[in-house]
Amino acid sequence: MVSQALLWAWLLPAMVSTGLAAYDLHTRRIPNLATYSLLLFGLVLGFAFDTAGEGLVAGSFWLWPGIGGFYLGIMGGGDVKLLAALGAWLTPQQALWLLLFSIVFAAGMALVVLAIHLLRSTLSDAYRREWPKDLAFGVPICCAFWFVNMGGGEWLY
Repeated sequence: MVSQALLWAWLLPAMVSTGLAAYDLHTRRIPNLATYSLLLFGLVLGFAFDTAGEGLVAGSFWLWPGIGGFYLGIMGGGDVKLLAALGAWLTPQQALWLLLFSIVFAAGMALVVLAIHLLRSTLSDAYRREWPKDLAFGVPICCAFWFVNMGGGEWLY
């Protein structure tokens, strides 16, 4: 019974974050209802396993830097809420790796978008074409969440 609960504790946020990443990629928006539900369910499950304090610390820890990123125009509001909601499912240390790997995956995604943009046009035409203005940051957040949960960051602990 406990192993099933632990499986759902990992699988549910992974599935929801994947769906939100696809939705963000398509619409450049992350719905509030989904992020708030993910946050609430993570805290409720945390209370069941006596880890709600860690989840609350991890989720709120990234809320403040995320708000700063929002006001600087680096991140959207949905991205900040998604980081906080996924942080509720993690320990504070895992939440740190979530943010760092999100930035690494976002940089990689930006390089891929840049390469595609340059390949679609000639070099002389590339400067006149409209450059992509934003990236769907939900995708790197989702990739980082999968990476951290699959044990990708364990060698860093």
